[in-house]
Amino acid sequence: MLAQITPAQWSGFTVVLTALIAVAANIAIVWGLFKRSDRRREIHPQPLEIKEATQFASKKDLDQLAAARQADMKELEISARARSSATYDKIDEIRIELTQANDATRAEMQKGFKDMERALGRLEGKIDRSS
Repeated sequence: MLAQITPAQWSGFTVVLTALIAVAANIAIVWGLFKRSDRRREIHPQPLEIKEATQFASKKDLDQLAAARQADMKELEISARARSSATYDKIDEIRIELTQANDATRAEMQKGFKDMERALGRLEGKIDRSS
């Protein structure tokens, strides 16, 4: 039976088969669209839950919050200034200690140079006398 089919019949058969597949695909797409429109889209987990407020903030409440926030900021600024003041005091103490240590080292070096000059002067005097 298949041996009796001509090439023209085969091409017609492939065209009909392709058309049936295309129709079936279109029906599936339309069916999916209708089915999807019936469902409501739900997102899980819900990113935002909307609840009705039982009590609203008044201007007085907001002013109190602003005053409390301003007082907190002043306290933070005062404590930050106290910390920086203590840091600067410590830096000044260390600078004074380093300056004193530097002065002491410089004085010791000057005394050592003076002692060397005296010793060299004595040696020169002895060398000059002996020659």
